[in-house]
Formats: sequence, structure tokens, C-alpha cells
Amino acid sequence: MTSSGMPPPTQAPPPAPDPDLYQCINAIIAESGGHTARGAANLTVAMVGLSAIVAAEQDRLREKDSLTASLSDMPAMRELVTNAQLFQVLLSMLSGNSHHHGEGEVKPGRKRSPSEDSTFNVKKKQMLATPPSTARPQLNSVRQISQSSLTGTNASTGTSDSAIQVFAATILYCVLQHMDHWPVQLMSKYAEDAFGLRTWVDNELCKDIVANLELSLDSFEPIDEATSLIADEVESYFSSLACRAQTNGAEVQSATRVTIASQHRTPSAKEVRAQSRHSETNDDSSSSGEEEILESNSMEVDPITPHNKDAMSNNALEKLFQRSSNSKQRVRPRYVGHNLDLAFETISDALTDRLASKTKQNSRLLQMLPRFLCIPRVRCLSSRYLDRWLQSPPLAALARNLLAQMTKSLPNTDLNADDVEVIDNLLKMKLKSNQSPMHIESITLIAAKIPTLAVAKQIFVHCLAGDTTTDEGAVMNPGHLHLEMLRSVYSVLNSTLAAESLAEAVVDLTSLSPAKSHSSVIRTVVNNISGFDAFTFAECIVQSKTGVSKNITTANECARLILECAMLTGLSKDDPEFVSKMLSLRKAMLRWCVTDLGALYAKRIAQEEGARCNDSYDGNGRVTRGPAEFSFGSYLDSRSVDKNGPMHKYMIVVQSLLFLSTSKDLKAFVGHEFDTEEFECYQVCCNYPDIIDDGMLEIVLESSPITHSTAVALVETLMLGCSTSVVDIPISSRVIWRLYDLTEYVPEFYPEFKNGGLELPHLANSGLWWRVTVIALALCGLSSTVGKTMWNDHPTIRGLIKMTTSQKYRFPTADCDEAAREKIRMEDGKAKEREAEVSEKLFTLPKEEKPVEAKPVLKAPEYRQGLRSSARQREKRERVSVIEQERIAAAKQAEQIKIRKQLKILAKSIFLCEPKQSARKPPKESIDLILSVNDEFNLAERFRASNDPDYLLQTIGNGRSAIERAYDWLIPIISQDSDVINRLQPSSTCFLLLKAYGAGADAKDLIALSAPLLSHVTKSLSGEYGEQNSVLALELLLMDIADESADRRRCARKVLQQAIPNGFGLCGWLMQLMSNSHAKVLIPLSIVYLGRALAYERGKVLSVYILSLHKYGRFMLEHEIQHNFDFVVEVCRLLSSRPHVCVDAMNISSELQSLILEEITGAFEKATKGPDADLGPKSANDEMELVVINVPVNDHESMTKKIIVTVCLVRAAVVVASSWRNAEELNFNRLLGYLIIPPENGNVHKPVVSGLASAVFKCDNKPTASIEDVRP
Repeated sequence: MTSSGMPPPTQAPPPAPDPDLYQCINAIIAESGGHTARGAANLTVAMVGLSAIVAAEQDRLREKDSLTASLSDMPAMRELVTNAQLFQVLLSMLSGNSHHHGEGEVKPGRKRSPSEDSTFNVKKKQMLATPPSTARPQLNSVRQISQSSLTGTNASTGTSDSAIQVFAATILYCVLQHMDHWPVQLMSKYAEDAFGLRTWVDNELCKDIVANLELSLDSFEPIDEATSLIADEVESYFSSLACRAQTNGAEVQSATRVTIASQHRTPSAKEVRAQSRHSETNDDSSSSGEEEILESNSMEVDPITPHNKDAMSNNALEKLFQRSSNSKQRVRPRYVGHNLDLAFETISDALTDRLASKTKQNSRLLQMLPRFLCIPRVRCLSSRYLDRWLQSPPLAALARNLLAQMTKSLPNTDLNADDVEVIDNLLKMKLKSNQSPMHIESITLIAAKIPTLAVAKQIFVHCLAGDTTTDEGAVMNPGHLHLEMLRSVYSVLNSTLAAESLAEAVVDLTSLSPAKSHSSVIRTVVNNISGFDAFTFAECIVQSKTGVSKNITTANECARLILECAMLTGLSKDDPEFVSKMLSLRKAMLRWCVTDLGALYAKRIAQEEGARCNDSYDGNGRVTRGPAEFSFGSYLDSRSVDKNGPMHKYMIVVQSLLFLSTSKDLKAFVGHEFDTEEFECYQVCCNYPDIIDDGMLEIVLESSPITHSTAVALVETLMLGCSTSVVDIPISSRVIWRLYDLTEYVPEFYPEFKNGGLELPHLANSGLWWRVTVIALALCGLSSTVGKTMWNDHPTIRGLIKMTTSQKYRFPTADCDEAAREKIRMEDGKAKEREAEVSEKLFTLPKEEKPVEAKPVLKAPEYRQGLRSSARQREKRERVSVIEQERIAAAKQAEQIKIRKQLKILAKSIFLCEPKQSARKPPKESIDLILSVNDEFNLAERFRASNDPDYLLQTIGNGRSAIERAYDWLIPIISQDSDVINRLQPSSTCFLLLKAYGAGADAKDLIALSAPLLSHVTKSLSGEYGEQNSVLALELLLMDIADESADRRRCARKVLQQAIPNGFGLCGWLMQLMSNSHAKVLIPLSIVYLGRALAYERGKVLSVYILSLHKYGRFMLEHEIQHNFDFVVEVCRLLSSRPHVCVDAMNISSELQSLILEEITGAFEKATKGPDADLGPKSANDEMELVVINVPVNDHESMTKKIIVTVCLVRAAVVVASSWRNAEELNFNRLLGYLIIPPENGNVHKPVVSGLASAVFKCDNKPTASIEDVRP
């Protein structure tokens, strides 16, 4: 006590010495594997010391500007990143392996598994990026943990063991927070604790390190190459650090232990004994592969001091602590690039171990799993257990959330193998019926989020395969889970993608069971899907089956599947684009038939064709191979097709796929009868067989696997479908010219000939050439564009069109005149001669020129005298020699006949392949094919109905001679189609009608067929088609009225009598013309030709013509029509030139007789009225002077007057007067008074020269007639 009696003040305890860094490190390393209370206390003290040192260094670091420069003053931070043993011990503390195994504490003396290997053999995986969080939580955990540890409690859990883990996490974060890239081992420890007890992951004091780790899971931002290289170097460093920890024998769970006090004192006896016992058992424990937990202290090891610690250069530290632009953010992604992939791998491994354990605490796991679903492997592992979690009532809610999050976490790009398995596991989940809507919804969301072919196909395969497990292939019922799932998924996909995916699924399904028919399942699915794109589906089936057939059997199976799927397009018959889509589908199927199916059949077909070539050519010529068989077996004529060969089997499949097959062939191909629905779909597809264009033909032309004859047969098959087409098909002439390339024959010469020095023309196989020509003929009927080109550029096609149009199959064609026929025959003959010459050069060997030998000189035989047998033997030898020569000559002749016969056949098999050459005569073997094509395509009607080009008019030709050559086939055509008349020229109509009425023995039939012609001519003459047509028609008929030919005049009268109906009897049409609306034009025209006709007609016809001319003349006067017609002149000329014919006509018709008498008498009266009065034009030889007596002048009968009249009038008057029988006729007496004047007052002796006797020519005053000529 002090003097004041007060007790002395209490002395403050001396401050605790600062902990030694290296003592703490050695203690932590040594005690990390201990399980005693003392070891735990020592470890806690060391951890507190190290935490304090790190905290102090953190305070100093805040005062520094450069982290790298400050590390030399911060040994704790430096040790943590350079000391391999310390780094590994701290990491092992995070997983609780030092004190815990699984979920319970490890008891002393128990064995435990060796510490996990820190080396990672991982694969790089592609990850997606999400933006990291930029939160900056406050951290003061070092001091908090130190305080709680010293008091023996943990701020979170109240246990000292968890405090060790929190200590380790905090110490690591204090150092690693300054680094942009963290070690992968840290992420592994985080995953272990997150999937396990969550000892430090959920601790509030570790929220900063946890926030950085969690943010790294969502870090998928792209990085530059420099950052990636730095991250790889950092990871490489930490991996090597872990390896050094193992190789140095300083692992955390080592059986040796170094105590803190061992550095300051000598070991006790007990410790020495313990060390001795440890030395004795060390070999056994280390060789067992397990580590023993010892009760006592271990042998001493060299402690870590500043002098023997691992050194690290500042350059290496710069790599670790190199800062980026984001380094100021406390919470930021710490794993990028390859490091992130490694981190994901470690997380996946941790989850694998967790799921493999028997722990039942799955609720925490299901709560934590959504946070890790961004990792593909985690999604895959979780999906394997999802169905059992969903069916567990305690876990169902968490599992549903996990399912929803898993669906959302799937990437919307191409999936890796893990995600493919995720979808597969989700599809295979077997849930309760009340969970089916959730199941379907999840799968639908996946399909909507990842609209790729692979995902949709995977779903559809599962849905289809789920109901086809039975041998018969069970049909899905409406409401079935798989059908509802398929329908739901199909509805959210693009129609094209959905159809493609379903097609791929069907192909996979059929590949599993190729012998089974899946048509019922496919149709059930299609009928329950809305918006099904049948065309895309069928095309995808075709595309999927391309290149998969190895033999004909598998190819036929593929063809049946293609047909079943293609028939579904019949359900889309109301689609406005049905035709265009069907064309695209037909192209796809045709391409498959050519490339896949055709390639398999090609070898068999080629062998069969080669055998036929060998039958016609024995190879004894200059070439190795002869031309193709001279055959016209075409699929355009089914009767000529060989139905037993491989070609026909191939064509049955093609026709079935292209919807061109007959019911019999279709049944043989499919193998069963179609049900009602299938038959209706097939019929809908068959309703559009004419869907064809250049593209389809080019597919055939560009095909290499098939032979040329097969290609021609394919084109013929395609053409069959167009036989009922009513519109032009879109085919160009360019394709036709390319078709002729298929007919080419290229001779292959034997090596010794080398083309033989021959200049060969372009050759073709005759049968193929004519088959292609018939195809071109059919295309001309189906396309006016093709027809126009072929008509102009292909003479043979032109001739065939003419034959087909006229139905006169003769060569040259019916429209040719004699000169044209002769020319065509000559050109065709030259071409045949050229072909025969070429065939002889190709198929026979060149003749060897034998050297000319001198004839031996016959010498008289020297006979031995006295031998009579020599003469008989000589005669016998001569007879034998003659017989042998005859035999040799006969053999040579037979051989020559055989060769000529073979050459004739071969000459027919080759053809000059020049389509633009002169017209060629079709072989008689091709006539059946041409006729069959005409019937199949109705070519005659098509050609006749064509207007552009107008094949009918061009076949008829121009002029009357062309009509006369065409009337016998043209009139029947007109009788069937009266509209043809409107395309004919008016002249053609009249000519045809005239020819019909003058056809002789066939006239009766032709007249009956010519009713449309008669109607047309009648309308033309009546003016219904206008004045011009009326005039032209009448003029053409009148030309025949005035023709020299009696038959033509007779036919023309018949035609006019029928065309101009009237009630006036014979030639009543003449009177009816005056009532025509165009009479003012027609009457003058009729007068001209009737005047000409007077020179040829006789009898009643002549009388009618004359009477009509008289009426026409008055008609023209009444209507004041300007003309030069004078009836009297015409009659006088007629009487003058044809007196007897006219007299006969007048005897027949009294009306005509009176008319002529009146007109001639009037002409004489007119001439007496004045000196200038005359009758018609007068010439030097047509005038005469006639003194007329008995004409009173000024009431004096004895006075006469000279008048001038024409000779024709005088002669006509003489003819009339001489033939008159009725003397009481007044006009006759008047006329007679002009011709014969009696003597004055009966004085017959008065020499008066008057009347006809006084008629003399005016020019030379010579008498025109003698007295005898004018006697009455």
C-alpha cells in the first residue's frame, strides 16, 4: 500500500506480442490434420494470428498506391500465393475435410479417404454470358471472426469448426480480392459446401467471397485475347502450386504434424517415444493408401522460415495481381474463358459426388440447384433425378420450380451433348396423370425457346416411338399424352420447321422398323395437327431418303414411304398454291427416282440393252458396239412395252411416285389395297398429272446414272400425265433440242482402225430418234410456243403435224403438189443412201485388194498314147472342179445375202441426227406409235384448234389448188367443228363448197357434211359479214359460172341455188340478187360474169341468163348505176356467134324469143331516127350501109333513108327472121320490113336495090350478103 494508505494502482498487463507469421503458417500446416482438442486450439490460435497479420497488412495496403510494390512489405499475402502447403491447407479447410467427413465429425482413430487431387483434367466448353453484379458489400470479417474465435463461439453457427472454415474463406478473400482471376480449386470448394451443409456459403461473414463466386457463374461476357492469356497463366500457376504441395510431401492431411512449440523447445520423452512409434509404423500406413489419425504429436519437420520459403519474382506477382478496368469493383467475375470452363467442370464433379451419396437432405439441394443451372452438366445431372423428385410429395414443389428454371436455362442455340440429354430425360419422365399438362407445357416451352431442327426432331421421335412399340404399330388415340405433346409442340413451331422435323422423325422411326407400315400412325398425327404443311413434310422425307438406299429392296421400301407421305398432300387440296407446291414435290421425287432408284436399276437395264445390241450386230465390223435395237417400244404406246424387263419394274415405281400409275400397277407396288381415305388422297394428287416444266425434264437430261433409253422412257412417262391438259404446259424448245442428244450414237472403233479415216456425220439410234421426235410432236400439241419453233425449224415435225392435222398419213404430205413431192422424195432417198453407206463402212470389214495375177497360159495337155482312162479322169476332175466352184460361189452368195440382210437391219438402226435437215419419212414401224400418241393426246384436235400458230391453215395452203387437194379431209373437219370456217378465207369456203358439190361419186356424202360451209356462204352472200365478203364470195362463185368447165359451171349453179334460196325455179338466185342489200354492187359484178357465161351455156340455162341480163339492165337504169352494159349488143353478139344455140334457146322459151325480137326491132327503129343513131361501137369491120326502103319520109312512101347499123345487128336480125315461126307477130313484120322492102306499086320490074340486098360495108362498099342470103 502507499503512504496514503491507498493500495497501489494495478499495473496494466504488458501488450501481447505480435504473432509471428511463419510460426502461424507452420502451426496451421501442422495442425490442419489433427483431431485433438489441443490441436484444434493450436490451429485456432494460428488462424487468429494469421488473420491478424493479414488484417494489418490490409490496413497498410490501403495507404499504398501500387499493390505490386507493396507485396514485398506484406509477407502474409505473399506467402498465401507462394506457399503451396499453406494454400492447399486453406482450401482443404473450406470443404471441412480436416475435421469433418460428410456431415459428421471424424472420430480419432478412424480412417478417411485421402485428400482430393488438386489437378484437374478438364475439357473446354462453350459458355453463355450474363452481366455480372456490381454490388460492393462491406467487409470487416477478419476482426469479427478473430473476436468470435477467441471467445469460443462463431457469429453464425456457434461452433469453432465452422469458424475455421470462415477463417479460411476470409483469409483467402483478403488476398484474392486484389486478383482478377481466382483459382479453380476455390470454386470446387464452394460447390462442395453449396451442395452439402452450406457451412460457410450461407455465412454472413463470407458474403463477399460468395458474391464473387456466384457472379462468376453468370459471367459469359466475351473477353479479349490478352485477358484470356493472363487468365490461363494464373490458372496454370495455381495448378502447379497444388502439384508442388503434393510433391513436397506437405499435404494438409499428412500423417506428420509440426507443433508451434517445437520450434522453441526440445521434445519431451513422451514425444520422443511417440516419434519412435510413428517411425516404426510409417511404412505400413503410407503403403496402405490411407492415412491414420494419430493421438499424439508427430515427428518434427523443418519449419518454414523467411529463409527457406518459396520465392516468387515480382514479374510473376504482376501476373497474379495485374488489374483490369473492373478491378475497382469489389464484386466482379473472377473466372473467364477456359478458367470458367474448368470451374464449371469442378461444380459438375461436386454435384456428381453429391448425387451419388446416400444423403437424404435433398430439399437444400433442390433449393440451390437453380443457381447452378447455367452449367450444362449440372442441368444434365439434375434432369436424371427430376422425375423421382417430381413424384416425391415433399420435393414436388421444389422440383416443379427446378423444372421451370431448367427449361428457361437451356440455351436457344445449338445444343451440346449434355443439353440433348436434358431434353431426352425430360421427355422420358414418367409422371402422374395430373402432372401431364405440366410435362407437355415444359416440352412445348423448350421447343418454342429452341426452335431448331434437332430439338424438334428429338421431341417428335419420342412422341412417335412411344406409340409404335407393338408389332402392328398402335395408332395414337386423341387425348393421348404423346399425341397431345406432339400437337402442342407442332403448334408453336414454324410450319416449315415443324414439317421438316416431323419428317426427320418419321424417317428415324422407319429406319428402326423398316418392314413395318407406319402409315396409320402418320395419318393419325397429321389429322390431329392444325396447319400441317404436307408438301414440306413430303419433300423432307424425300431429302432424308436420298443416298441411303443400298439395294433395290431398300430403295423400294423408301419409295413406299415417300409415296405414303406424298399422298398426304391430298389433304391440302384447298391450298391456293397447291399446283406450284405439287410441282416442287414432283421435282424432288423425280430427282430421287433418277439419282437413287435409277442408279440401282441402271446396271440391269444396261445389261439387257447390251444383249439386244449384240443380237443385231456380231462385232465383225470396224466398231466394237452396234447401235441400239431398232425398236419403237415407247411408254406413250403401252402396247409396245416389254413388261417383263427391269425397265418396266423401274417405271412402275416412278409412275406410282409421280401419281401416274394405273390401279393394277399401284397395287403391285404398294402391296395392298388403299383404304377410303388413302384412295381419296391419291385421287386428289392424280388430278394434277400435267404439272410439268423445263425443270423436270432437265432433271432427267442431267442424270448420269441412268441410260439414254431410260431417260427417254422417263420423259415419255412424264408426258403421259399431260394427255388431258387443257392449257399450254411451260416447256421450251431448248429442252427438245437437248432431248435429241439422248439419241446420239457414237461408234467405238477397234484399235486397229482408229476411226478408219472416215468422216462420219452426226449419227443417232433410229428408234430413239423417232421416239424423241414423237415426244416433240406431242409437246407441239401441248405448247404453242414449242409448236411454233418446231414448225419453223424442224421439217420432219412439220410434216408430222400436217399428217396429224389432216389425218392423212402419207409421205410426202397431202398438201404438197407434184413438184414438191418429187423434191421431198429425192432428199429422203439421198439421206437413206448416206445412212446405208455409213452402215456399210462401220459394220463390215474393209475389202482387201487382191493383187492382179496374170492368167496362166493354157497349154495343150500331153496325153500318153494308149491310155484311154486319162481322158475320163480329166473329165471327172473337171466335173468335180465345176461342182466345187459352184458350191463355193453358192456359199459366198449366201454369205453376201446374210451380210446384206444384216446391213439392212443395221442401216435402219442408225439415223442421221440432224433434226433441221429435210423432212424424213417415218418408218412403217413407227406408224403405230404416232397413231397411239395422236389418240392419247388428241393431237389432231389440238392442232386444228390452235390459232397461233394456225396449223390448219398452214396445212391447207394457199390457192384453189391447195383447197382442191385438201377438200376431202377438210370438209369432214368443218362438219365436226363449224368454228373452223371462221378461220378460213372466204375464198376457201367457197372453193370447198364448190368441191363438195362436184366430188363425183362421193358428192352425196360430202354435201351432207358441207352444211356448215353452205350456211357460211349463204351468210356471206346475204351480206351478214359485210359488203366486201359478200362481193368476194359472189365473185368466186361467178368465176365458176363463167368457167369453160361444164362441171364447174354446174357445181357453181348448185351452190348458188342452195346458198341464195328463192322460189323462182332454175337459176332463181339471179332474181334474188336484186333484193340483196348490196345489190347495187353485186348486179354489175353479175352482169360481167353472166355475159361471159353466155358463150358456154345453152338451152334453158342460156335463156334464163339472157332474161336475167335484161332485167339487170333495167335495174341499173332504174337505180341510175353508171355502166357500159347494153343488152341489145350482148344479144346480137350472142346470136351472131352462136346462132343455132340461140335459136334452140328461143324455141324453148317464148319469152326469150319475144324479148329478142322486140329488142332487135327496136334497134332498127332507133337507127332510122337520125343520121347519127347507131347501135353500139362501130369499127372498120363492124359497120355497113343499109338502104331501108318502105320508110316514109315526109309522108312519101317512095322515099328511103340510109342508116348505119352493126353487122351483129344485121346478122342477129337475119337469125331471128330465119327462125321465126309466127308470121302474125307485129314485131316480126316490122323487122321483116327493114330487111326485105317490096317493089313500089307492085312494079317488080323497077330496078330498086333496097333492104338487106343493099347492105354494104361502109369501109370498102362491098356487099355484105347476096340475094340468096336474104330470102325469107
